[in-house]
Amino acid sequence: MFTVDKLIIYFFIYCVCGYICEVVYCSVPANRFVNRGFLYGPYLPIYGFGAIAVILSLEPFFDKPYLVFIFGMIVTSVLEYFTSWLLEKFFNTKLWDYSRYKFNINGRVCLLNSTLFALLCLIVVYVVHPAVAAFVGKFPQNLYHPMAMVIAIVMSVDATASIYHMAAFQAKVREVKEKSKEFAERLAFLQKEGSQQLVANAKARFDKEMERLKAELSRKSRRMVDAFPSMTSASEEMKEQFEQLREGVNQWRLKHAQERAELHAKGRQMKIERKANKR
Repeated sequence: MFTVDKLIIYFFIYCVCGYICEVVYCSVPANRFVNRGFLYGPYLPIYGFGAIAVILSLEPFFDKPYLVFIFGMIVTSVLEYFTSWLLEKFFNTKLWDYSRYKFNINGRVCLLNSTLFALLCLIVVYVVHPAVAAFVGKFPQNLYHPMAMVIAIVMSVDATASIYHMAAFQAKVREVKEKSKEFAERLAFLQKEGSQQLVANAKARFDKEMERLKAELSRKSRRMVDAFPSMTSASEEMKEQFEQLREGVNQWRLKHAQERAELHAKGRQMKIERKANKR
């Protein structure tokens, strides 16, 4: 029997499981840790909602795996599409874009991911959930409500902070775009009305200010760009800004990788020299 408290606990477990799957799926090809997810904590709500939706809506078909596969694909695809649409409406940003994949719908869902989610539905229904239900069933009954309350509070606070962070990130992107346009207009005016020296001084100040703003934006955007490498703006005007942002983060990552490699090489050289001196 499903109670609200149990569903919240199941939801949290599947959020964490989804986060682990996404991190492994993205970190292994990248050969580094990729912290996936919109929220700060190690959980992905879309997986929690997807698992609960599949478990509750497909229970009548559990004796027919092929129906679980088909309807699971439909349920998870609708959820992913709706989530993408909702995030775009709220933040004017596409956190993922499958436009380069074959058989996609508006870049929000694609056949490849939907098929993988359908396979995941089979694993959840026939392997994972029986084990999760048995595990949760061992908890003392009087722990269900406190655990559910803690989970709800923690994830609500996290969601609020993450939404605020996303709003601040969007505001900074717009600020950089507007400042760049403003500086270009002021320089054009000075070139018509001012001396070459005045224009050169103004350009130096503007360039310095833009570098500061771009560096600040890059710091604030690293986690989002890392978690959603295909993130882009729903606005055509802002897409170029996101491309520049992604390129800046990639350059920063490459620079730090080179610095770490140099430090490791220097450390190895120092160990070799110490061993040689001991001899």
